Amino acid sequence: MTDQGHPDAPSAADAHRMRAARAKARREMAIAEKRFAKRSRELFLEEIGATVRSASPFLIALLASDGLTLDDVVGQIVPGYGWPQRPRIPSGNRSWKMRKHAFRHVRAALRADDPFEILSMHGASVDLSSYTSAKVHIVAHSIEVRARLKTVTFSTRFGVLRIALGRCLPDTLAIGCVGRLVEEVVDHASLRGSGWLITDIETSENGATLIVKTGSVAYRMPWAR
Repeated sequence: MTDQGHPDAPSAADAHRMRAARAKARREMAIAEKRFAKRSRELFLEEIGATVRSASPFLIALLASDGLTLDDVVGQIVPGYGWPQRPRIPSGNRSWKMRKHAFRHVRAALRADDPFEILSMHGASVDLSSYTSAKVHIVAHSIEVRARLKTVTFSTRFGVLRIALGRCLPDTLAIGCVGRLVEEVVDHASLRGSGWLITDIETSENGATLIVKTGSVAYRMPWAR
């Protein structure tokens, strides 16, 4: 208790108590943050363990060409921005929501560098010896990949592999690609012996994109088996 009318400047004892209280707060916060991070990681792994049921066979072949397995890398996957509040998971009435928000979805697709990335949720960058960049990501129930080698970009989505060549092809050559084995057109270890066929080809000012039907393979996270 202080006398009314007298100055009440902080004392050395006040400063000592403040330092002690602040030190305790920092220690307790550090412990709480570690517990929160640990529990958040556990919940995230539970979620993706419960939802992932398939993977791209191209991704598996790509990793194998670098001496890796999918089990080796899925533990590196981290939550996307805003998880678990985001991204919002659509309800069962998907068609109604798409109609209601059609303009928003189209606008988002036009802004995206790669429409394949719009629904991408969680992911991890993986170092592959021959690639400039490779990202393994979870989209809905499936583990997919986007990888770039020089001017060629490989993107997978729900059983389809898109190979953006980064250059245009003459019309006759483009037409001749359809129906051929992809390994006859693009030479890479991950494609050899796959038996995957080029089912279509898209052209734009950015070059030609091969559309390859690979299908999906069943896959469960190691901790969910």
